[in-house]
Amino acid sequence: MKNYLQLVIISIIGCFICQIGSSQVDCKDEVVISVTPWGEDISLTLDMVLENPSTNNYVITPSTISCDDIGSSILVAVINTNTGDQCLSTVSVVDKTPPVAIVTATTSLRLNSSSETLLYAQDIDNGSYDGCTGIKLEIRKVTDACDVAGNTTFDNDVDADDSASDDDNGSYVSFCEEESGEIVLVVLRVWDDANRDGVIGNSGDNYN
Repeated sequence: MKNYLQLVIISIIGCFICQIGSSQVDCKDEVVISVTPWGEDISLTLDMVLENPSTNNYVITPSTISCDDIGSSILVAVINTNTGDQCLSTVSVVDKTPPVAIVTATTSLRLNSSSETLLYAQDIDNGSYDGCTGIKLEIRKVTDACDVAGNTTFDNDVDADDSASDDDNGSYVSFCEEESGEIVLVVLRVWDDANRDGVIGNSGDNYN
């Protein structure tokens, strides 16, 4: 009789544990996740794809996204390894982070025989990059004593600090005799190709 009661108690405890562990896995239907400009894989975590993350044991498949996934919608499975319950979440991978802009702090210029010179965007670039796409460099001056169209704007697109009269595609700015001996501030803008259309620096791309 004693052995029989022990078996009953063990059976009841076992079923009670089963009921606790069989809680439903509740995935978010759709998730948008952005890559970073550093180009490393992004690990998917429970809080990204589950409505109510818990301490239960889960496996996420696939477990990472990368730059190669930009523009894709990936079906991600979340499996509870205790119960076998699972759910699915659609992860849309985008690029919403601008590239890393790195500039040379100072540079010196020498005017030519015509008392003018050009400074190109690449002349002040010091290793700007985007880990997922190529980049485009643009330059402008903060102030301009030369009265040259396009010197204080990047290019003729419709973004901030652009002008319809600026036709140099942001590639350079000019300096003149009136600025000789002066400190002139310039700005470097760095674009990526976030929309993956093969054209760097248009609508849908990021800049820093």
